[in-house]
Amino acid sequence: MYPQHPLTHQYAVRVLSDYPSETMLFYVPQFVQGIRYDKLGYLSESIVTLAKRSPLLAHQLLWNMKTNIYRDEESLKFDNEIGNHLLALSSEARKKACLEALREVNVKPGCYLPSNPDSVVLEIDYMSGTPMQSAAKAPFLARFKVRNKFNCLNIVTNLYRCCSCLLFFYESTLYVSNKLIYD
Repeated sequence: MYPQHPLTHQYAVRVLSDYPSETMLFYVPQFVQGIRYDKLGYLSESIVTLAKRSPLLAHQLLWNMKTNIYRDEESLKFDNEIGNHLLALSSEARKKACLEALREVNVKPGCYLPSNPDSVVLEIDYMSGTPMQSAAKAPFLARFKVRNKFNCLNIVTNLYRCCSCLLFFYESTLYVSNKLIYD
């Protein structure tokens, strides 16, 4: 790995901070992974600044960080709380319990699905609750009526500019690192 150079990090953070939050959503996984190697602290500081600017970006960062925390890599601890509750119910009782639980959910303005942050949830189909056979990822399935909130052309344009900046950042990091090594 190349040594980190403060000027390169400062430049990258400054340029990335100029992009809209919608564009930064594409890079949430890279930001979260980059924190591991952020010895100088510029990326961490930049993430806090970006999160203050956009609640959606802040939520995506938190959701991604929570997802990437490894507490039990050997899978020694099992979470049977949901499974035991659902297994105790018959097929019809599971469907009924699912529909009752879904009726308790209220949609708040600006609510979105973590799996699709570029759409706003307008309403929930309260009769769509269906228990899943394999509850590996979700114990039940529900339908939502959503509305797209971003202009795709604008996002693609900003994404292209941002990728160009990241490529320049990568190349300049290599240049600065090689210059430090060979000079």
